Amino acid sequence: MKEVKKIPHIYYLYLHSKIWEMSQGNLIKEKELKKYLFQWKIPEKMKILIIKELIMLGLLEKEKKYSLKIKRPTFDIENLNKYYQELHIF
Repeated sequence: MKEVKKIPHIYYLYLHSKIWEMSQGNLIKEKELKKYLFQWKIPEKMKILIIKELIMLGLLEKEKKYSLKIKRPTFDIENLNKYYQELHIF
């Protein structure tokens, strides 16, 4: 049986850090988050899927019916060494 490898979800970690920057770490309305995703050229049909996956990864948390709490990001684009090592790039 082939071993299934865990991937680090780098794109989601990066996207989450950008959402944190745009919202300044506050609660964000789902409608506002969809507006950011539009600015970043995310197709309309994918927005809710991406938001749901960010919730599943524990990066966002449903606070109220239409509001999301943004958890503080741990991703740092200036320090990607651990991801390069994890993906066996160097």
